[in-house]
Amino acid sequence: MRYLAVLLVLSTFLFSCKKKYHMVGRVFNPITGEGIANAKVKFSRTTFDAIPGGDEEVANTLTDSNGNYDLEFKGRAEVVKLEVDASLYELGTLKEGVYQQALQLEAKKTMEVNWHAVQYGNYSLEVNNVNCGGGGDTIIINQQNQVESLLNIDWTLVGCSGYTTTMQKTPMGWRYIYWTVIRGGVSSSFSDQIFIGAGQDIVYVLDY
Repeated sequence: MRYLAVLLVLSTFLFSCKKKYHMVGRVFNPITGEGIANAKVKFSRTTFDAIPGGDEEVANTLTDSNGNYDLEFKGRAEVVKLEVDASLYELGTLKEGVYQQALQLEAKKTMEVNWHAVQYGNYSLEVNNVNCGGGGDTIIINQQNQVESLLNIDWTLVGCSGYTTTMQKTPMGWRYIYWTVIRGGVSSSFSDQIFIGAGQDIVYVLDY
């Protein structure tokens, strides 16, 4: 029975090593539609050699000038990932409306997978209470970025003092700004939006 189990494990391993993976697609900026050249698409697998549970890259390719790629590998591979340089914000690939940073590979078929990445801009928010009604004035601010819901920002200011955030890198795209002002027990809500382009320095001034 022990030899049968070993033979079964060995057979499974050898079978997995013969699998063939093929993936095609494009890496591009979903806002502008422009392809991203020289982005790396890579196949990897789990290894217990140097770092337990770490990833081992087994195959990769770089995108062409239009962002297209074609990657094929025969052997043991588990997932596919995207790797871009530090000048870009990597979103991943959309699956059922949610961005994924890695996808499980499927053998014996060509997978078509498109990846998204965007350039950075710089953004700062300046908040001024220009109609101060007293120390109980409150403003509740929510900001959302077009390309990634995880970039939501919520914060609250109380009193008459203003505040300015530092200029920070942010993925290009629309930034949606929602705020609620509570003054004298009366609550009022507002919204606005601003586009942050690649390499742009944007300061949004919110006077309330």
